[in-house]
Amino acid sequence: YKLDLKSRNVTLFLSDLHFPNGIELHRDGESILVSELSIYRVIRYYFRGSKQGTKEVFSDNFVGFPDNLQRARGGGYWVGVPSARNSAYDVLMKYPTVSSVISKLIDAEVLYEISITSTGEGLAVRLGEDG
Repeated sequence: YKLDLKSRNVTLFLSDLHFPNGIELHRDGESILVSELSIYRVIRYYFRGSKQGTKEVFSDNFVGFPDNLQRARGGGYWVGVPSARNSAYDVLMKYPTVSSVISKLIDAEVLYEISITSTGEGLAVRLGEDG
């Protein structure tokens, strides 16, 4: 969403996200990065400049669930990955109709807990300025 501070109007500018679970302003000042936990990727959305209104995949096919983003000192971005991929979850995602129905019936927090298999281990992935 975008909030116009003068008019106080709120506008939806990015939809069709898959469990967005992290956002960070890109160093270019024209785009944001958004982690999409449920499909193992980070997208880049341009909110100004020559690419305004477009989005692209910044990094995908993570080894686990990308959970939050943070700028790294010296360039790039850190992405937390608290859990490895879940094979049962991967199979379910091959059937969008089934997964859509399940997501409407089960609370998002419960789905998150089911899909994330905690082993007490995780990792941080450092991405470059361009993914």
